Amino acid sequence: MPGDGSEDSHNNNNDDGRLPISVKGQDDVVVDYFFPHDRPLFRLMDEYCKRKKLVAGSVRFLYNGKRIRRTQTPAELGMGTEPGKHNMIDAFQFVHGGGFYCIKMLAK
Repeated sequence: MPGDGSEDSHNNNNDDGRLPISVKGQDDVVVDYFFPHDRPLFRLMDEYCKRKKLVAGSVRFLYNGKRIRRTQTPAELGMGTEPGKHNMIDAFQFVHGGGFYCIKMLAK
């Protein structure tokens, strides 16, 4: 809609310094955000968990296969605005337990 900031939703080069960042969950649903390159990612992580109705401490976020710390910024992770660059973060729900059963099965 005009005037709400969504005009550049498909343009990777935003003039206001925000990067297009997508978060893909285990259900293969992708949520798109525009996020400042110099702000800690905990705001994006918390917003994603709130939107998906997940407990923030139970979700792990990875970029290029490496876990993201809440204090890291997109700039620290090397996210960029180059054409063709896709800033995709993977979100996985952390599950406690199950290890004993797996070890027991492998011991047989």
